[in-house]
Amino acid sequence: MRIYSDIPDIFEKTQNLKQVPANCVATVGFFDGIHCGHKYLIEKLKTNAKQENTKELIITMWEHPAIFFHKNIQLLTTLEEKLTLLSTLKVESLIILNFNAELANKTSKNFIKEFLIEKFKIKKLILGYNNSFGKKDDSQIENTNLIPIIKIDKYISENGDKISSSEIRKLIEQGNIAKANDFLGYKFNLSGIVSKGFGNGHTIGFPTANIANIEKNKIIPGTGVYITETRIENQTKNFPSITNIGYRPTFNGEKITIENHILDFDQNIYNKKITIKLLNKIRNEIKFNLKEELILQLLKDKEDAKIFFNNFQN
Repeated sequence: MRIYSDIPDIFEKTQNLKQVPANCVATVGFFDGIHCGHKYLIEKLKTNAKQENTKELIITMWEHPAIFFHKNIQLLTTLEEKLTLLSTLKVESLIILNFNAELANKTSKNFIKEFLIEKFKIKKLILGYNNSFGKKDDSQIENTNLIPIIKIDKYISENGDKISSSEIRKLIEQGNIAKANDFLGYKFNLSGIVSKGFGNGHTIGFPTANIANIEKNKIIPGTGVYITETRIENQTKNFPSITNIGYRPTFNGEKITIENHILDFDQNIYNKKITIKLLNKIRNEIKFNLKEELILQLLKDKEDAKIFFNNFQN
């Protein structure tokens, strides 16, 4: 996948915007999560490009417009994760625009004229059924009559569910990881650096890796205990694990932490980057009056996880 951008922070990984191939069939959007609905749109984009005997092009932006307007939003994917997902879909070309004041003040008509037609020489535009861009007071995009525009029909899952980035965010905040993963089409993950924690896990026989330096604006699932898989940097194996997201009420914690226990594991992974793939929620976070009660519950969590992985592998 060829990536084009003029954003200084990521420019070293990209090619200049002046090198964008002409006469592409393009789509525009933020595409947070690259979920099943996005994949459906991208397949339609590829089909249209093939019919036009040209290349497909995705135009996205960074950062999220809500962040530019100082609104609170948590994202399903970091920029790096989004690029990886698009690469696995074998997208030919990707433009990453810097969402700044100039872009924020463009109407859809001006964006189509100045960017899509004059700057990038787009041949045709493919959009999702509810996709829009430009200022809020702008008219409907398909009425601009500046470029051929095709609106793709709504993606419907096998169960008839509505799939959107906002709906997936709600599921993750609720801790409904299994359903969120179904909507995403892959396992939701968190990446961070293993740092020194409080050491409580070691004292009760359940050593945990405290995860820090998670990228700003990455969504954190609702509190609870999750069955997870852990990938350690420079290793190819996924390790079965249990992850607690919460405030450590038994130890009177005040800040939310992410503590990961890899099953039957004794390597030193401090200061290493790890990626946790969330598979299923075991239970809510519980405050125990005695450490012995916590230990018994952790033993049960561990057994539940092993049963899950045995069934998962079969």
